[in-house]
Amino acid sequence: MKMSEIEDSFDEYKERLSGMLENKIDVDLAMKIMYLERKLPDVEPKVELDIRVSSESNTLSFLHKINQKFGFQTSARHNHLTAVGRINMDKLAKLASNQEIEWITGSATPASY
Repeated sequence: MKMSEIEDSFDEYKERLSGMLENKIDVDLAMKIMYLERKLPDVEPKVELDIRVSSESNTLSFLHKINQKFGFQTSARHNHLTAVGRINMDKLAKLASNQEIEWITGSATPASY
């Protein structure tokens, strides 16, 4: 198998995954979280999320909602929120399903036990 075929398959996979995530969650973030969930199944990955909400949203009210619901440490600037905590893909998909959210990106690392 040629390397270009592998890269093409990977690009196709990422495109399909992006569609499944309704183009609201960064594919690289999702893949990292899923990788960590499989390597360290006993604890949710630690994430630092950059969440873009619609400009019509009450950012502070939304910040309070996700803080209460997911237990994140949060901060806001205009229509961007930063959230830090632990989350799995199920919870991230639930968060992204909120109509006020336009895009979620960020980073994921192994959480401390």
